[in-house]
Amino acid sequence: MSNRTVATGRPAGITIIAILLAIAAIISFLYGLTLLGGSPLAIFGSGVRGVFGTALDGIFTIVMSIVELVLAFGLWGLRPWAFWATVIIEAINVLYWLFGLFGQFKLGLGLGSGLIALIVLIYMFADGSVRRAFRV
Repeated sequence: MSNRTVATGRPAGITIIAILLAIAAIISFLYGLTLLGGSPLAIFGSGVRGVFGTALDGIFTIVMSIVELVLAFGLWGLRPWAFWATVIIEAINVLYWLFGLFGQFKLGLGLGSGLIALIVLIYMFADGSVRRAFRV
């Protein structure tokens, strides 16, 4: 194994991605709860969609945060399904970033998350130790 792997044989980049994905999932989950609760923070960015649209956003955010948390654990455990699911989710994030899907593209947030998704995708395929670790 290369010198960039941790003692478990997991590439260091996958360890970092799994940890960051878990942290982001927890933050997203908490934010989703604020959207459902109708907090002033949630309603502040809702615009004309109002509280109903914000509640739907909250449900979507919570569901996606649970998916991201499952992916983080799958990446941590080097599960092949987690590799492909992460690739699919990150590809969708890149498309969301590029095309501003759902009519609510926010440049600051979209730019950061889009670039991170692109970096994750490139890393997943460019580093041969990642594919070997996931046996793909």
